[in-house]
Amino acid sequence: MKVKVDRSVCTGCELCVGLSPKLFALNADLTARAIREDVPRELVEECRDTADACPVFAIQVSGV
Repeated sequence: MKVKVDRSVCTGCELCVGLSPKLFALNADLTARAIREDVPRELVEECRDTADACPVFAIQVSGV
């Protein structure tokens, strides 16, 4: 599974960083970014839950 953050949509609320600190971090402009595009198997469910929780749907997952 792959994950990306659409920075043009991200509001920098930090929810993804709080829910999945192994997958997401904040950039200098306070938008989120995926730490790695390829999601490790053990973090797939956490990544899906975090994407579902994003209030502006900025997290895109593929290869699900």
